[in-house]
Amino acid sequence: GVEDALASLIPGLGHVESKRARMDGGSGGGGGYEATKKIWIPSDKNPGYNYVGLLIGPGGSKQRELVASSGGNVKISIRGKGSSTKGGDVVPGMPEEPLHVLLEGKQENVDRAEKLVRELLEDSDAADKEKARQL
Repeated sequence: GVEDALASLIPGLGHVESKRARMDGGSGGGGGYEATKKIWIPSDKNPGYNYVGLLIGPGGSKQRELVASSGGNVKISIRGKGSSTKGGDVVPGMPEEPLHVLLEGKQENVDRAEKLVRELLEDSDAADKEKARQL
């Protein structure tokens, strides 16, 4: 494919592919994560609150920080109603599901990420501190 062609042209690009294959168990089919976890976002409790912004942060910085704090082997995605900014392209993860955070990766990293994400979602003080830090 295109990635293989690029890898043959650009030395060092092959490492990206092998790292990704190793992370999802080498199954290649995308869904080969050791563990997946959905955390529902309590948007019904706080309508209008920007949970997506809180969890992703400016330029994705908070999302990267959460991944790093969880040990790295975890993918953090926001899915469900209101998660797509374009409105048109709907993520093939059933758009009618309520807004939630999807964690995929190694079990221990998913567990750690869950703890961090829940802290932000359930502890309004922590969330407010994070919001203030982002501004």
